[in-house]
Amino acid sequence: MMFGGCIGLTAVLCFGIFFFLQTRKKLYQRAEKIIDSYINNEYSCHLPQDSEGDIYYLFAAVEQLATMLQAKNETDHKTKEFLKNTISDISHQLKTPLAALMMYQEIIETEPDNADTVREFSKKSEPP
Repeated sequence: MMFGGCIGLTAVLCFGIFFFLQTRKKLYQRAEKIIDSYINNEYSCHLPQDSEGDIYYLFAAVEQLATMLQAKNETDHKTKEFLKNTISDISHQLKTPLAALMMYQEIIETEPDNADTVREFSKKSEPP
């Protein structure tokens, strides 16, 4: 009778260990997929944090790191957009006066006999 109880207890323990390992394996696979999505700048999924234990503390730390990485990526993107817009604005502001100077030069070149026109546009092209 004692032998049968040991076999039954061993079977229950083996089933419990198997169940625990399968559950843990699924948890690790899920975490791996989510961390891979973080690597690919996809932050819509989150690591599970619904239990206690060392693995969940690790998940919380990885989640915090992912949040910081997402904020840094957003800041970098905004900085790049700002620089792009600033350079575009500077380029536009430089092109307008340059176009006017080229127009003045063209007028001066086409009107070399008209001294008043040459003088007028020469004054406009001088710095203030």
